[in-house]
Order: sequence, then structure tokens, then C-alpha cells
Amino acid sequence: MIHKFILILIFIMILWLGLKLAREYFNAAILTKAVLLILLLIFTFSIIIYPEEAVNAARNGLSTWFNVVCPSLLPFFIGSELLIDLGVVKFIGILLEPIMRPLFNVPGCGSFPFIMSISSGYPIGSKIVGNLYKDNMCSKLEAQRMLTFCSTSGPLFMIGAVGIGILNSKTAGTIIALSQYLGAISVGIIFSLYKKGEKGPITRSNKGFKKAYKSIIDSFQKEKRPIGLMISEAVMNSVNSLLLIGGLMTIFSVIISLIMPSDFSHVLYKFLNMLLSPIGVDEALIRPLISGLFEVTIGSKMISASSALFYQKIVATSAIIGWSGISIHFQVAAMIKDTDLNLGIYIFAKFIHSIFCGVYSYFIIKIIGITDSYIGFQVFNNNQILSLNFPPIIDKFILSTFSFIILLILLFLMLFIWVSIKKILSLIIH
Repeated sequence: MIHKFILILIFIMILWLGLKLAREYFNAAILTKAVLLILLLIFTFSIIIYPEEAVNAARNGLSTWFNVVCPSLLPFFIGSELLIDLGVVKFIGILLEPIMRPLFNVPGCGSFPFIMSISSGYPIGSKIVGNLYKDNMCSKLEAQRMLTFCSTSGPLFMIGAVGIGILNSKTAGTIIALSQYLGAISVGIIFSLYKKGEKGPITRSNKGFKKAYKSIIDSFQKEKRPIGLMISEAVMNSVNSLLLIGGLMTIFSVIISLIMPSDFSHVLYKFLNMLLSPIGVDEALIRPLISGLFEVTIGSKMISASSALFYQKIVATSAIIGWSGISIHFQVAAMIKDTDLNLGIYIFAKFIHSIFCGVYSYFIIKIIGITDSYIGFQVFNNNQILSLNFPPIIDKFILSTFSFIILLILLFLMLFIWVSIKKILSLIIH
């Protein structure tokens, strides 16, 4: 009771200070900083009043980052940096320009962050988009479009962690993954119309492979750095990005632990219940959805533990994974911090993606049903495929590296098939 009274007094004092500043210096920049100051002061005082909850939450966030996120993302971060530096992404982009430009109104290099995103998950896609934009491989508008659909969760998380680990159903994980990818493609097509008057050229040359080959040779000749320096810089940039992600994960782990027991979550609960109950959403899903607004894994676990019907659990989980959580939004903001890309457009796109994911998963369930005999595609599992009896963090790093190599092989195999088909068609036409 005393704690609540102190928090109310602190909140009133901070609110008074913010309004005073806003009235004296009424412009958008000052108002934004005043609101940020208020939130930071509330956050600081909350940690002081509830230190045990904050410390436990921070420990859990750091543990997840170190044991799961770092070994899973580091190979993809380093590999993508090197592939961009060596011109491989430009090579891929020229070959896939005839697909990406008509479908998403972005250059062919947009295929690389999309493929990396759907294979490894957040926030690798946004990091690659930021790198492509900084390297002048796409315009600001094209990077903005790419950012809307090149940010998805990975199959290992959706099928392995959420489907099998949380919902105890491989079928559920497969439905969620399929809805995520269909939703991302739908969002990409919608945002291809964003400022559609500014269209880039569509490559229709029959000499696409020769042009792509010439581009990668030119990249090799222009790159003057020794390979050792390239690798060290790629590692340094990747580690810096992972440190940013770790800090944000820790902060949001603490924020969630402080918000969920508060009166704010109760008000949000009432609002969402009033909004979602008319469309048949079970009341038991409201609090898990609130958690999912901030962090996906926590929300998914709470959805699984709720008393809602199983198909509603799948739809709700799919929706919050599509939204990705405010924690991921801040990670994406960190990945594009050195650019002038608009984060607001990205967040709006994730809101649309969330709706698409929920709708797609609902219709997939209605079409195929949920039975034990349904066979989803196989997922990598440390115990089944690549367990070398190392500590878990080393096992995850090896598995992630193995996955990255397999992905590159599949990508180049797809490119070879695509070029061969184009060549055969050109011979038939002529």
C-alpha cells in the first residue's frame, strides 16, 4: 500500500514537471524529450522500489541473450557482412531483379535480407537492409519498402521453440511459420505501392548472369582490404550489434516485470477485452496478448498456459509473433540507427503483418484442420542432428553456422536453377 502511494506521488510530481516543461517550450522536440524524461524517471524509481524483481528480470534477459541469441545470430551477422563486402549480394541481386522488382518494387538485392530473415529471424533482416542502404545498393525509399517485409521470425523459433517447446505441437509451429511468411509477402506487396510513382528499373537483359558475374569480379577488384581485416571488421560490427540487442533485451525484460503487476496493465486489459471480445477472442488470452505486445516469448508461454481453445492459442501466438514485440522494434531501431529510415513506417507494417498472420493462421486451421497425423517440415534439433556434447552455447553456435552454410548452398542452387530456366526459355523463344 505504501509503495503504491509513493509511486502515485512520484508520478504526479513527474507529470507536473513534464507539463511545466511542455507549456514553457511547446514544440515537438521538447515535448518528446519531456515524455522520455518522465518515462525514464518512472522506470528508475520503479527499480528502486522493486529491486528484487528488476534484478531477477535482468538476469533472465542476460541469460537468454548469452545462451540463445548470441550463438544463434553471430554466424549470420558475420556472414552477411562478408557477403555484402565481397559483392556476393550484388551478384544475387542482379539475378533476382526480375522477381523482386515487379513483386515488391525493390531491387534484386532485397532478396538477400528477405531470405536471411525468414531463415534466421529477428533482427538480421533489418540489419542487412540498413547495410545495403548505407552501401548505396538501394535508395532510401527502396530500403524503407524492404524493411517492412524483411523482418520475420525464424523457423527454428516458430516450429522448434514455440510449436514443439511451448505449444507441444509441431503442426501448430508449422501453421504459425506458414502464416508468418504469407503475411510478410502480403505486407511486401502492399508496401510496393508506397510512393509507387518512384519506380526503379526492371532488369530484363538476357545476359543477366554475365552482368552478375562481372559485378562480383568488379567488387573483388575494388575491395582493397586484406581478408583478415575484412573478417575482423565484420566480427567487430557483429559483436557491437549483438551488444545492442543484449542491452535492449535486458531493459525490456525488466520493464515487463515491472509493468505486468501494475495498474497500467489492468487498464490495458480492460481496453483490449472490450475491443476483442466482440470478435470472439477468449478473455483468458487478453493478459498473454498484453505481454506479447512487449516480448514475444513471454507472451507465447502465457498463451500456452491459458485456458483458451487450442486453435485460438495458435491464432493469438501467430499474431504476436507477427507483431514481434516492442523489444524487437527497439532492436530494429538499433540496427538502422545510422540511417534516416522511418521506424514509424516499419512499426505500422508490423501491425498489418500481425493482422495478416492471425487471419492466415485461422484460415489455414480451417482448411487443413489440426490432427496428429499432419506432417510439418523438419526442424533442426540439437539432440537429433548436430549435438557434439559441447556446452549448449557452443552447440547452438555450431548449429547456427551449419544452418548458415546450408542456406547459402540452397540459395546458390536456386540461383543456378533460375538462370538455367531463363536460358532455356530464351533459347525456346528465339
